[in-house]
Amino acid sequence: MRDHLAKGEFFRGWARALLGDLAGGMDEMLRALASEQDAGTPEDFPLYYEMLAEVCGRARCHGEGLAAIAEGFAQAAHRGLVYWDAELHRRHGELLLASGCDAAVVADCFRKAIACARAQGARSLELRAAASLSRLHRANGDPTMAASILRPVYEDFTQGFDTLDLIEARTLLAELA
Repeated sequence: MRDHLAKGEFFRGWARALLGDLAGGMDEMLRALASEQDAGTPEDFPLYYEMLAEVCGRARCHGEGLAAIAEGFAQAAHRGLVYWDAELHRRHGELLLASGCDAAVVADCFRKAIACARAQGARSLELRAAASLSRLHRANGDPTMAASILRPVYEDFTQGFDTLDLIEARTLLAELA
């Protein structure tokens, strides 16, 4: 029961943060994560650390976000829970980009995310990673390369066009045209 309460608190904290209460949401996420660790139910830790890294990025706490990503990868490797590795690689790239890291290093993170998602058949995660890499190429003045990365991944979808990831990809492709 305690682990279910901790999960609920974690997601509530994440929602609070995304709705603008970054400090309060992050505090709730950290408390819930500690409760989850005490309960001994680590199966979602890679996901939790990626979500925490997202909030850290929004709060411009890039160092803390990168530490969360490192812990997410460590948890994934230790427990063999690799289902969220693609998103961990993508978030890693996003945090490095926001902290001013070299574009080639950032692009490598996004490419790892794409390859990982593709290997797992995680098409939505592949789309997110392709969109991130496309935005990087657009920002670096190469809209043709940006479109060539995103278009084939987007065009592979046959349904779900009202989901946020596909809406954002379609919008980005329209901007690149």
